[in-house]
Amino acid sequence: MDIGTTCINTQVLHYYFIENFGNVQVLGTQPFLLNMELLLTIIIVFIVEMYFAHKIYKFNPKNRIIPALIVLFTIASFVCGIVSIIDLTVSPDIVLFGTERKKLEATLLSATSAIADIIITLTLSLRLAQSKTGIRRTDNVLHKLVSYIISRGILVAFAQTLIVILFPVDQSLKSWMPVHLCMNKLYVITMIAFLNARPNLRQSLNAPVTDTMFQTSLRAAHPMRPNVHTTIEIPMPTSAYSPDRTSVTKESDLTLFVSRPSHEHSPV
Repeated sequence: MDIGTTCINTQVLHYYFIENFGNVQVLGTQPFLLNMELLLTIIIVFIVEMYFAHKIYKFNPKNRIIPALIVLFTIASFVCGIVSIIDLTVSPDIVLFGTERKKLEATLLSATSAIADIIITLTLSLRLAQSKTGIRRTDNVLHKLVSYIISRGILVAFAQTLIVILFPVDQSLKSWMPVHLCMNKLYVITMIAFLNARPNLRQSLNAPVTDTMFQTSLRAAHPMRPNVHTTIEIPMPTSAYSPDRTSVTKESDLTLFVSRPSHEHSPV
């Protein structure tokens, strides 16, 4: 779909600046290809936000309120996009962008997506931040995950908010169209970057535990006693032994993002 939007954007630029060079009247109409580009964009946004809603639901299947809110805003954005495409197909005149109906459709389309992305970013960041175990190796992986999620959330939410601000003020293509044409790229690139980071995070998480890690943790716990000696006893597994539920929950939260399901193809 990303390749499709790139091809469509190239054809639209060819239509405006080469095929109809010097024709001012053509700037008052919107080619049908732009409707196809908008359709692919809202599909990409829908898939990405649904993916994160599914991950949040797997964190805690008993708490369905937050995933339901994300799904609600995502579906609302998708529906607004479909309605906007239908209206643009029936009336491709750009002058009609100034009507209250068009402003409302464009505002709801971007605002609902921005709200869904903000909820996704806040929920995942808080959940992963609460999953810290005190072990440097695990906490470093969690810190990187939180950094990826916050960076991605700020970027896409800012782009959606920018359209919410620009379109009602100025409906001309030169104001909001550059941001819109970058929208699908932002969602695709940030998603692929997030997925491609998992092998490195998985490798860091599965690295063997060494004495250096424990010594570093002990020095951090006893900054005034750098030469402290502590005996670490590791209990042998028995039939009566059961791991701490909190640590198991935190480990599952981390592996939910780092591990790759068997049916999932390797990221490109």
